[in-house]
Amino acid sequence: ISHNANIVYIDGKPGDLTPREFKIILYFLTHRNRIYSRDEIISEVWDGVEVSARTIDVNMSRLRKKIGEYGDCIHTRPGFGYGFKEQI
Repeated sequence: ISHNANIVYIDGKPGDLTPREFKIILYFLTHRNRIYSRDEIISEVWDGVEVSARTIDVNMSRLRKKIGEYGDCIHTRPGFGYGFKEQI
């Protein structure tokens, strides 16, 4: 991930992420191995702007698809939130 250029590389190829998806993956990669509530994600990624839980869910689903096999690293805790867990 190249933070300065807002580019994420997936297996050496630039990914096609929206600015919001980039913020989500950047947040998860810099805060790994923890599940974050939807409220925490909204605060960090949406800068506190009010969005619905469904908005978070849709963004996570799209992000998982776009990052391919690494999408399995985005874990869901039903009724609570999401996080990025490294594969071991």
